[in-house]
Order: sequence, then structure tokens, then C-alpha cells
Amino acid sequence: MDESILLSAFSASLGADNEARSKAHEYLQSIRSTPGLLPLLLKISLDASNIIEIRQTAVIYLKNLAKFSKDQEKEFIIPSQDKDFLKFHILTGLGFGVPDKLRSQFEEIAHNMAKAFFPWEQIINQIAAALDDPANIYAGLNMIYQISRNYEYVMNDKRLNLLALVESFFGKILNILKELVLATSNERYSYIQIILQIYWVSFYIDLPQKQTEQNILKEWFECFCQILSANYEDVQTKPANEEEEKIREKTPQWMCKKWAAQIVHRFFTRYFNLNHLNSLNLKIGQYFQAVWAAEFLKVIVSQLFILKERFIPSLVLNYYLKFTTQGIKLNATFSLLDEAAISHILVNVIMPILNRVASDEEIWRENPIEFVRKEADLGKAYYSPKSSAIDLLLTLCEKGILMKFFDFLAGEIQDNTDLLKKEALMLALGSISEQVKQNNGLKELLGSILAQFVYPEFNNQIGFLRSRAAWVYARYGSINYESVEFKTKALEAVCILLKDPEFPVRYEAALALPKLLTWEVSKKRLSTEVKNLLEIYLKLMSEIDSEDLVEALENIVSAFPKEILPYSLELTQHLALAFNRMIAKDMNEDEGESAMAAVSTLNTISKIIDFLEDKPEDLIKISLILKPIFEYCLSEKGCDYFEETLNLLTCLLYYAPEKSLPHLFCLIQLLRASILGEGNEKPYATEHIDEIFSPIANFIKKYPEQTLENLAAIVEMGFILIKDKEQEAVNGCKILIAILENFKGQINHMLIPIIKEIATTFSMTNSRKIKNACSQAMFVALWNNPLVSLSTGIILTPSIEYALIAIRNFSESLARCHMIFGLGSLFYIIPSLPSAMQMTLPAIFKSIIQLCEDVDNDSSGEGIVVNEPWKISEHCEKVIEKINNCSNNQDEDDDDNDFPFGADAEDLYDSPFEVLNQNDMIKEITILIKGNFPELFQNIESLLSESEKKLLKSLIQ
Repeated sequence: MDESILLSAFSASLGADNEARSKAHEYLQSIRSTPGLLPLLLKISLDASNIIEIRQTAVIYLKNLAKFSKDQEKEFIIPSQDKDFLKFHILTGLGFGVPDKLRSQFEEIAHNMAKAFFPWEQIINQIAAALDDPANIYAGLNMIYQISRNYEYVMNDKRLNLLALVESFFGKILNILKELVLATSNERYSYIQIILQIYWVSFYIDLPQKQTEQNILKEWFECFCQILSANYEDVQTKPANEEEEKIREKTPQWMCKKWAAQIVHRFFTRYFNLNHLNSLNLKIGQYFQAVWAAEFLKVIVSQLFILKERFIPSLVLNYYLKFTTQGIKLNATFSLLDEAAISHILVNVIMPILNRVASDEEIWRENPIEFVRKEADLGKAYYSPKSSAIDLLLTLCEKGILMKFFDFLAGEIQDNTDLLKKEALMLALGSISEQVKQNNGLKELLGSILAQFVYPEFNNQIGFLRSRAAWVYARYGSINYESVEFKTKALEAVCILLKDPEFPVRYEAALALPKLLTWEVSKKRLSTEVKNLLEIYLKLMSEIDSEDLVEALENIVSAFPKEILPYSLELTQHLALAFNRMIAKDMNEDEGESAMAAVSTLNTISKIIDFLEDKPEDLIKISLILKPIFEYCLSEKGCDYFEETLNLLTCLLYYAPEKSLPHLFCLIQLLRASILGEGNEKPYATEHIDEIFSPIANFIKKYPEQTLENLAAIVEMGFILIKDKEQEAVNGCKILIAILENFKGQINHMLIPIIKEIATTFSMTNSRKIKNACSQAMFVALWNNPLVSLSTGIILTPSIEYALIAIRNFSESLARCHMIFGLGSLFYIIPSLPSAMQMTLPAIFKSIIQLCEDVDNDSSGEGIVVNEPWKISEHCEKVIEKINNCSNNQDEDDDDNDFPFGADAEDLYDSPFEVLNQNDMIKEITILIKGNFPELFQNIESLLSESEKKLLKSLIQ
């Protein structure tokens, strides 16, 4: 491998000549498998005589080659000797003296190597040697960190590799840290930082037993305490501006404090609730709370107390506040804070943090949409000192300072000159709304503060304050204030802000308005303005994709169902267009906000469909609007929105009249593909198997011609599902039942195959749910065509025997209805029954009467007594014995009373059996038996108990 040619290629790849760059790229691609390439790249990267750009290009090329996996690369193969070389020399790129730009690339290489190969021969010895050599300690620590990063969230057997690493090196690492915290060189901070990072990733899940020993914990905690209490004079002076703050907070000194604070906060929260800890963790929690929680709180609070005079960067301040919040929750540490300390925290810590900063105003002015997104970013909120300060305030209020806060507020609102302080006070007031609303004694005072302190800000020239006023009123909108004037003025003020010249104000007012609709006066005043409201919200939606905004529109729609109706089609069209625009955006551009807004858009459309239940013409028009959305979202490509779209389809099919939406029947193919796959494509929505039943069942019921045309495919769907896992099998039975109950006597050619498949599934499963579903399907098959069903011989017998003997499993009325009609169908074909079966008809009739009784009244614990032809098979007896033995205990099947149609609200499907009258059927077969088979009726009467005779009499009357 010629080094000069490689250097020339790297140089050309950095040049302005496009042709030279292209040739360099081709050359670099062609040599990827060349022996000796990796050693040469390492040499070039670490050779200080090369310019930094060449070194950086070489190490990036090396990183791209060294994305190892346990499987060989497909496009090129790294020679084994090159891999071995890199394994042996990787630490040379991880040293402290390696420039940051290069070392960060080597760190990624080491991390990938550890993921693929750790533990490999020599690496432990290399790390041990590095830790004993002052010149290489950082490289050894860095390698440990890159290895341990792979195990931060690992809980399986692979974690044993990490434990071996801990066992080998943590004693040495602790000794290094103890020396570092006493050292004076500036370099020590980078070493301390990487040790703290190692500790974090290694023990995020749990501590190995040896590391839980109090003497070892004590030494680590002492180091953490020294790091947190260290005085960094050179970086603690107040920065001149926010840019300087951002630079300063990344200094190694502050990163040390950040990691130490993060670790001790994790200890406090991870081991806080002693009642929920195992014995090992309980000892950690007890030790930390008894000895160290107070020590760390003293250190942290003392630094918070100088916040006004000294600089604490956001990353560190955030964890200081979180630790203090946790400390206040624990009585032992909360007692360390006297009234003066609490007042100081409230006035001089929390309130200044709630102030807006210069960058807020800049973003508001230059990019108002980005400002709104930034304010609503929940992901960043965890790392925001402002959010943590609010959490601290909430916790203080829970600990009894609510009245103290209102006293403080009463004094502060007299000063109308400091607008930053005013906005912060309003933020604090709104943030504690839940605690305030639970305190009836504050209701009158709150109304006064809102009217005198907050309401005037609706007219403030500063947009921040107008926006915050709307937000505060929304937080307290659920209170039904006595004064109609107060509510009316608030409503009018928020409505005016809906047309404010500044976008963030309009946006906040739009979120606030639905919160005021709990007041009757609001609904009355706005009922005639629905059209204008819709226009305002749709215009806002065209400017920003916001989940909160769409949910606000959904609340408007819900509050005015009648008033929305005239605009439902137009609104749905707008929402459909908005949805298509939202899903076309790259989720990475706005961190998924558009995708979340798209989900809320579908939920809003769902609300509109609910209102149109009695307007079939509109439902048909809406279905045409939504058809492209159905086709996209029910496919694999758009399955991120599968659940919400499936709900729309289910509601449409359920509410729309029969045969009114034939253009949607094609979607049954997508539903099939979503749970079964298609060709070589795997299923992509199996988690929604339960919800998918409803639209399929409605397609079957309401579109008979198309169902019969596609009957084989639909039946096959049921067949495939009943051979699958429990939930799939139950839903497969449900689909087959829907076919059987909607096509009585019309599918004789499919009846026998269906019965055979169900019988096979029943015989091969031990699942109670599946057996229940199979049994129920057999009764429906018997009802569909008793002669054809009985022609299958004894294969349907075990499942029917099972159901009759295990009647307690079928407590729901529809299940019993299936059973009653299935058995009752035999009495319509008495002359065609074999003589042996005719002999059992009295017992079958008795079973029907018993099925009509409430299952809760069956206190004997015995099932229905039946004779031939439902003679209990040996297999059935074993199953039933198991059921009876488990009747008072939980077994592997949690929902023992579940059966196909259940009482589930999400089953938006009306079984044809729901309109059948079992009393009429019993009366009809009783008259038939009396008139044509008097001897049989006498035998039936002789078999019935007195209570059953009374029940029969009441049924036929």
C-alpha cells in the first residue's frame, strides 16, 4: 500500500476540482479490502506532520471502514490481520493529546469495535497497562467508556461483560478519581469528566453487589461531593451574554459538575421509594437517604443561594433544581430548610429562572413559529432549568407554602414596572393551578388576582404578556366563577386575541379558548360564531403543524356538535388536506410535531363522523374524501397512522347504511395484508388485530354481494388466523362467526370446511379463550344449517360438549344466544334426525331452558347436564376438569370470561343475533313439539324441574 498515493487521493478529495474529487472517491472505494490499509490510515491520522484536514479525512475514512459487525461486510472484506492490528492499536487514537476533532472519530471507532468484538483478547491487558501509565491513563479510561456505553440500558446476559469490566477496573478508577479531585492541573477536569461518564453509563440500570458496599459508596460519594462543592472562580463570573454562556457551560469544569449532579440526582430518584426496592437496592436507598441526601442538598442549595451573583450554566442548574425538588419530597431533608431558606429559594432562585431572556424576544420577533415550537418542546423541557424551577415550585406548594406564595404574589403585583418579573409571576401563578383549584379557600382571592393583575395584560403592548394572560386564564378555565361579567370579559378578551397581529399570541389564544367552554356563557356567546372560529383555527393550522392546536380544534368541534353540522363536509375536506400536508413533511425537520398533529387531525375527523351518525348522505361524501387517506394509512407505507385511520373506517362502516359505501370494500385487502402479510411482505399491524375485526365484520354484514364474491379469501383469512397465536385465533373465529351468522343457508359449500377447521383448532389448543371461541362458532354453524352441520359426523361434538359443561365461561348474552339458537335449530328438523339423536332431544330442550337462566344464579358449580349425542369425550373431560380446578384461581389465561363478541365497546358491529328473540324461538319450537310430537313434549316435561317449567311458561307467554 503506497502512502503517497493515498495522501494524494485524500488531498484531491478535499480540492475544488470536481473531476479529481470523483477519481479520488473511486480510488478510495476500490481499495477498501486492500491488506495494510487500516494500519496506514491509523498512521496518517496520528502523524502530526500531516495537515489536520488530511488527518481528519483519513480517520473518517477509517471510521467508515471499521463499522464492524459480527457478520462480514457484504461490499468489501477487511482482512483479518488489519482487524487484529486495529484491535491492538486502537488506544493510540484515544489519548488526551490527540486533537479533539480526531479523537472524537477514534472514540466512535472504539465504540463500534466494542459492540462487535468485546471482550477480545489483549484489550483487558492493554487497558490495565494504560491505567498504570500516567501518559496513557486517559486512553485507558476512554476505552472503558466506549465499551461501557454499549451496556447502559442492557439487562440481559450481555451485561455480564460489563460486570467483568467493572470488577477489573473500578477499584483503580476510583483511586484515580480520588487523586484527581485533589490535583491542581486544568487537565484533571477532562479526566474527571470521563470517569463520571463511565460511572453513569455503567450503573444507570443497577449497581453490581460489590459496588453497593457502604465503604465503596462512601468513597465515590465523597468524590462527588468534592466535585460539586469545588469553587471554579475562573468560570463562575457572570457571562456578558447568552453566547458566552453557551461557550462557558461546555468547559470541562462545568461538565464535571453536570455529570456529578446528574449521578447524585439519579441515586436520589432511583432509590427514593424504599417500599418498592429489593433488598440490595433497599440498602443503597437507606444509606443514601440517611447519610448523603442531606450532605448533597446542603452543597447544592448553598450554590443555588449565590445564583444571583454567580454563574451556573443551564445543564448544571437543571440538575441542582431537580435534586432540590427531590430533597423537598423527603421529610428528613426538607426539615433542613427553614422558612428563610424556602423564601430565598422562592424569591431569589425560582422567580429569576422563570424570567424570559434576550434570546426569547429575538426568536419571538424573527421566527414566531419557531418560538411556539420551542415553548411546546416537551423533550427539551426535561433539560430546561425553567421547567425544573416550576417543578420545584409545585413541590414546595405541595409541602405547604401555597399561602406563602400568594402572600408573595400579593406584594409583587404592586410593582407594574418590571415586565419580566410580571410575566414570570403569571407563569408561576398558572403553573400551580392544580394545587390552587384544590384549595377552596383561595377561590375568591384567585378571582381578584385574575381580574386585577392578569386581565389588564390582555391589552398590554408587549406580546409576551398578552399571550401569557390568555395562558393563565386557560389554566383556571375549569372554575365556574360566580360573576357572569368576569367570565364574559375573559371570553371576549381571549376572542380578541384570536386576531392579534402577533402569531404566538393568536396561537396561545386558540389553545386557551376551548378551556373556557366549560362556562355556559361561553357556549351561548360562541354558538353563533362557529363558522368564524373554524376559519380562524384552519388558518392557524395552515401556518403551523401543532398537535395542541388540532386538539383545541377538536374540543371546539366537540363543544358545538349541532352548530358544526352545516360545515362538516367542508371542515373534513380542509382537515384531510391538512393531514396530507403534514404527513408529507420529514419528521426530522420538526422532531415529529407534524406527525403528532396529523394524528390529532384524524381524531378530529373521527369526532365529525360521530356527529353525522344520522346523516348517511354526508357520511357517503366524507367516505369519498377519506378514501385516499384510507388507502395510504392502512398500507405499510402509512401504517404510522394505522390505529386512528382504522377507527375512522370502523365508524364510517358502522354508521353508514348497508350497501352505501361499496367503494370502500377494496380496503378489506389492506386489512388482510396488515395482519397476514401479502406475498413476501410481512404483516405490519398485528398489534391491532382486535380492532380490525369490526370493519371486516361490517364489510361482511353490510356488503353481502361483494362478500360472497370474495368469500373464499375472507374464509381463508379466518382459517389462517385460527392457526395462529391466541388473540389472532380468537379473532379468526370471530370472522368465521360473522360469515356464518350473516349468510344463513347461503354458504353450504363452505360450511363443512369451516366446521372441520374449527374442530381441528379446538382439539389442538389448551387455551380457554380459543376453546370458547371455537365452541361459539360451532353453535352458529349448527344454526346456519343444522342438516349440513350434522352431516360432518362427530367432529363438532367435542366443542359443543365443552360449551355445555363449561357454561360459566359464557356469561354474556350474545354467547348464550348463539348456543340457544344453535341447539334450538335441531327441533325444526326432528324427522331428519337419527333416532339415537331424537332420544336426546328432551335433554337438549332442558339445556336450552337452563341457558336462559342467569349464569350468576348457577350456584351449584355444576354445568348443564346433557346426554347423547353430546356424550362427553375423554379429552373434553380433562379440559373441563382443568377449568373447574382453576375456576377460583388465575391461570395462564387472564381474561377467562372473554369470548368472541364480548362486551367490548370497540366492537362496533351488530350481530344479527342481537335482533333475534330467543323467547319467540322457544315458544315456536314448543308449539311445534306439542302439535306434532306430543310424546316428546311429555318426555320433556318429565325431565324439567318445577323451576324450569315455570321459566318455560314465562318464556312462551
